[in-house]
Amino acid sequence: MIKSALRALLVLLLTGTNPAISGEVSGFVRLFEPSLVAIVIPVIADGKFSGLFVINGTGFFIDDQGHLVTAAHVVKNQNEVIMMLAGNVELAVSSGNISSPLYSQPLYPMYLAPKEEYFMRAKVVAVDTANDVAILESSYRGKTHIDLGDFDKVNVGDDVIYLGFPFGYNRLTAHKGMISFKGSIDNVETIQIDGIVNRGNSGGPLISISQGEVVGIVYAKEGKLSPYLDEIKNLKGGGGNIILGVIDIQKFAQEVSYAIESHIQLGIGCASSASYAKKLSTK
Repeated sequence: MIKSALRALLVLLLTGTNPAISGEVSGFVRLFEPSLVAIVIPVIADGKFSGLFVINGTGFFIDDQGHLVTAAHVVKNQNEVIMMLAGNVELAVSSGNISSPLYSQPLYPMYLAPKEEYFMRAKVVAVDTANDVAILESSYRGKTHIDLGDFDKVNVGDDVIYLGFPFGYNRLTAHKGMISFKGSIDNVETIQIDGIVNRGNSGGPLISISQGEVVGIVYAKEGKLSPYLDEIKNLKGGGGNIILGVIDIQKFAQEVSYAIESHIQLGIGCASSASYAKKLSTK
């Protein structure tokens, strides 16, 4: 017993990692993965659904009646969305990249679903755009869900994990962080974490390790590229008609700026209070 305690203390001192917390995190990930979904956009070819799709965001089941939570901006202006269970998303086959004004990245990862039944429909039944939360309803009845917890019971310094599909990749990714701020940001009750939130994470659950419940809905990343690179990325820079050989200079610059944003930690993640989702789900 004493030797185990000494070993744990040594690991903590040398690596800064608490073995007990590490075990809890891996346990949470295994427990909650079946409750996660990817909100996807089907790729239409010749007016028909091709089986190809891109990932637009994350969602999760909150009860055994088929209700889910995601971010409002993920389902913007839609009455119905297509989603896939996390386990089925990971079975999809990489099929290159797609470029479209519908997507926020110059090139978005595209995948082919092995089975058409992997795609499931969900109705958008309630939206709170001010707090970036939406409630979905589906006919799927899974065996697991994640309870919405109490925003008021978490504090700065508490450990949290969040799950999602960053950059639209088809692998569910887990991040562990700490609450670095809790309060109002732009009139939204917000949890700020010392971790990075990227495109595709939006709508995913922020889970309190102490509660084992969702305390926030991941919605944003604070921090941007330099103004010059931002202008290029958003097509505000000049040179859109300059082509050198077969290279479109501005498109090349866009992709470079996206690559920088993808691989350099530029900001801090945020999540809106789970209380907004609680209120919205009971209306």
